[in-house]
Amino acid sequence: MEAPTLEYGQIALLLCDSRTGHVLQKNGIDLFLQGQEEPFFIEDSIEKAKSNIIRLFQINPNLEILMYDHNGALIEILRQGMV
Repeated sequence: MEAPTLEYGQIALLLCDSRTGHVLQKNGIDLFLQGQEEPFFIEDSIEKAKSNIIRLFQINPNLEILMYDHNGALIEILRQGMV
């Protein structure tokens, strides 16, 4: 799986299960398997990303969300209660 190409200021979110480290699909529940739709959420700003993160934690409190910047650098790893 390759990281998405982002424009300046965009943020990519990758969802993982905090208990296993497995990458999850965008629904925040099912395991991501090769050949499926890429699991990254692309947001135009950190503010929009954090709004989406709050919603995702309501779906699955065991998420670990990796936030990447437009250079592909890891900005932050978020868990429930950190947003």
